[in-house]
Amino acid sequence: MVYALFKHNFFEGKTAALQIIGNLCLSVAIAGVFIIVWICLQPNIPPTVEEERAAITPQRFITTSETPESDFHVTREWIGIAPLTRNKKTYTSVTVMLSITNLGSPSAATNWLLAVRLPGNDTPIGCDPIPLHGTLTLAVDGQRDTILDSRDVIANKTLEPIPTGGIRKGFLHFWIQRNISIINVPGASLEIWFKDVRGKEYKTVIADSLPLTKTDYQVQFTPGVDIQKSKKSR
Repeated sequence: MVYALFKHNFFEGKTAALQIIGNLCLSVAIAGVFIIVWICLQPNIPPTVEEERAAITPQRFITTSETPESDFHVTREWIGIAPLTRNKKTYTSVTVMLSITNLGSPSAATNWLLAVRLPGNDTPIGCDPIPLHGTLTLAVDGQRDTILDSRDVIANKTLEPIPTGGIRKGFLHFWIQRNISIINVPGASLEIWFKDVRGKEYKTVIADSLPLTKTDYQVQFTPGVDIQKSKKSR
């Protein structure tokens, strides 16, 4: 008798506890639904200026698309081509005065190179500029020697970044290991190649219709470059 009464009370109490727990879970679920509905019905209030400023991070402004590239443009001022004798062999000497303008982001210009394209040959002949010290004397106008200062070599002037809108003027002197009779012929052309600090390559045609005429040999006044004439007439 006692055991039966105990068993009845135990199961009755357990059922009541389960009912209480179930009611609590239902109440929590209903409250959660009301909270979600309340949040969804709230008006969309824009953040204040202070909140926007607090959310700004430097990474927001540092993006690749906002970093412009350099945009170099090269103009030939004048050019001279002449035979060059070394060890009883005749080669070709090319001197070119250039003007380089940067319309993009600041950058240096390096790896200057002269490329010679000969008719019937798709592979250009490449040569590096000759390192110069002191002065370079040229006989390009048939009358007096022209003296150029090695400080005006454009490869030296463009080692420092050229600012946006900046211009550098200077010359390059090349020695091509081919006879001038092979280089200065109809259909041949001369190109200047160089790179910016990112490795972007630029190519500019400086003579697209060889052979050069006497006008191409004449040295012209170039602002920013020290060009001197010898006093002795030839």
